[in-house]
Amino acid sequence: MNSRHLVAASLATAALALPALAHASTNVLVEQADKKDWEQCMIVYRTELDDHELTESTKTKPLDRAIGSLPAGSTPTTKQVADECRAQSKARPDAERRKAWKDRLDHRVLWYRATKDDNTSSDLLRFGAECGRTLDAALEVMSPDDVIDSPPYKGPLSGLRPICDRLLDMGTKKLEAETAPYIKAGLKNDKLKRLLDDHFNNRYRRPGGDLIDAPDELMKANVWFLEFGGDPCGVDKVTDSITRYQFDKDQKLVKETHLTYCGDPPGKFYK
Repeated sequence: MNSRHLVAASLATAALALPALAHASTNVLVEQADKKDWEQCMIVYRTELDDHELTESTKTKPLDRAIGSLPAGSTPTTKQVADECRAQSKARPDAERRKAWKDRLDHRVLWYRATKDDNTSSDLLRFGAECGRTLDAALEVMSPDDVIDSPPYKGPLSGLRPICDRLLDMGTKKLEAETAPYIKAGLKNDKLKRLLDDHFNNRYRRPGGDLIDAPDELMKANVWFLEFGGDPCGVDKVTDSITRYQFDKDQKLVKETHLTYCGDPPGKFYK
């Protein structure tokens, strides 16, 4: 997998959510439908699919009340709920539907017109994804030629796409620039993915407890430690929660261990 493909792959969540978490996501979806906020329901559905919080076939809990043609007490799939929200949005009178989507487009697309690249790469990519999902959802029930009048923009709905593309382009270029020194040092596979998942925000330790920041140091160490402070565990002490990552010669993660220590761990703890 080349570096550009790895960067792109890191933008998606690596694993599917557990079934228990799926219920939390379906609750948000159903909540929007219950409020007859059909447009937000459509956006939430796309967001949760992209974040792997649910799938099209995930079942909701029994509905407390009917949602359009879905009867109370039924357990529709999330796709069936989203389809109903789409149908209800499309069935709104034209003026009402345009206003409902204009409000979403103002806050989730047009608001990003002036976004600059001084934002973090992760924020730019998140903004771009949110922008694209909102526009894609709007295009499911509106014509690309529908005029959006939101000064200073006045033009067709399809004309908003460059706003989303610009955000994604800025975010991707910035992320690739951040990643370049690590790739140059030889980092790849799970080591590089670990840093990308962190958005380069975390600092790791090597065996012995020394912090390692430089790409060449991260490259040389086949065991990394990541620690976070936790709950109080004694007088003026807190529990250190430490994750130990062990990589093989191909920089594939072969073992992940979770450790705890009350207070500041001694150097010998990092081995």
